[in-house]
Amino acid sequence: MSSKATSRGWLLALTGPLVWSTHFLLVYAGQGFICAGSDSLAALLVGAASIVALAALAALLIAQRRTPSSPRAIALPLTALSSLGVAWVSLPALIVPACL
Repeated sequence: MSSKATSRGWLLALTGPLVWSTHFLLVYAGQGFICAGSDSLAALLVGAASIVALAALAALLIAQRRTPSSPRAIALPLTALSSLGVAWVSLPALIVPACL
């Protein structure tokens, strides 16, 4: 296994948590800034950020099928866990009013 393939595999393994953390930051920081405005804009931000994050994680899962076996053993569960994290952050933000 080449060093370049291994590096690519580990980069793909860490991309899922990076997408989740970016989504988390965008949702909560954006919602804080938007609370000065309207609730509908906050719901739109959460919905759009969630759709983009889940699409990126789905594409990542597809790309990870071609990675070397060692990073893939870590990458697939991390990406699946990141997808659950995105859903966990998104659902309450879409159900509960943003600015109470």
